[in-house]
Amino acid sequence: MKYKIVSAVAFLLATTMSGHSADLLRGTIPSQTTDANWSGAYVGVGVTYGAFSDTDERFGGFESEGSGLAGTVHAGYMHHLDNDIVVGIEADYTKLDAPFTTLPPGFPALDVEDVITLRGRIGMAFDKVQPYITAGITHASTSMDDLDDTGFVAGLGIDVKITENVLFGIQYQHHVWKDFADDPIDVDHDVATARLSYQF
Repeated sequence: MKYKIVSAVAFLLATTMSGHSADLLRGTIPSQTTDANWSGAYVGVGVTYGAFSDTDERFGGFESEGSGLAGTVHAGYMHHLDNDIVVGIEADYTKLDAPFTTLPPGFPALDVEDVITLRGRIGMAFDKVQPYITAGITHASTSMDDLDDTGFVAGLGIDVKITENVLFGIQYQHHVWKDFADDPIDVDHDVATARLSYQF
């Protein structure tokens, strides 16, 4: 699943970049010049699909898997530099109901319920289109008491200005938790999000 998500996002980014490169060669877009201004705070909502997997060393490398469709909210701030590099910070919260479908014998039912991230982001503005990369920290909580942890997240995405204030985007994130909740469990989470934002 995660390879399909990564491939789809990478294809969209490559298509966007190649199209603008061709325009530059034809002289239709002045180099390092953009009309759209990406500076400002923004808030938004989105729909996500996430796929979890873990490896539990206590059970001989037993692997569990789960997935879920959910809603998410996000907020952030971007600053558009003179060289068309756009830097910013962003946080998001996703309310999940992603059950693990395979678990060790006798293990109680387990759902991943909440995921919160805080990330930096850096992108390049091509007028109304901005591809970017992002990285930071992620926190997940589950349906079991005291089973939560903070890990690392990185990803990439692309935003498009529909109007001066309305943005549409897609984003891919890969989350990693090592020794989740101080247990010998390594957890990976891959998530794709379609987002709509309002920039002030």
